[in-house]
Amino acid sequence: MKNKFSSTAFTRCGPLIGTCIIVFSFHIFIFLDHPTRFLQGLITPSVIIPMLLLMAIAIMVGYVIGYIPAYITGKLFLQIFGNKLANANLFKVIAYGGFISILWAPIILILMQLSKVNILLFLYLQFIFILPITVICAVMEWKKLAPH
Repeated sequence: MKNKFSSTAFTRCGPLIGTCIIVFSFHIFIFLDHPTRFLQGLITPSVIIPMLLLMAIAIMVGYVIGYIPAYITGKLFLQIFGNKLANANLFKVIAYGGFISILWAPIILILMQLSKVNILLFLYLQFIFILPITVICAVMEWKKLAPH
């Protein structure tokens, strides 16, 4: 009997992956003009300890914010592709993850139009944030569910 409260890879790892993507991409943006300053900060204890504490706080906030979208994405993935995972290869699973990420595009586009935000934010959310998360979590879910 399957536990009805069992979690998917999307809810276990999705918010963590998303938080890491956001933190790393903002670090890239901040230190784009002087990357050696970032590397010098990694060896300075007065910089690295607060950075690790802030990353821990960011992960907790990321789980709180990202759990509901991750839950919805995991349920959609299993509802649409759950019975196809047993016979799928890695390429198909990556395509399944990409398709699930495209399902979020209309919602993001509507929110972008309502808030009058630049289209670059949509591109960031869709292709740098959502697509890698859904593909990675889809592969993790495939590894868990499919017999190899």
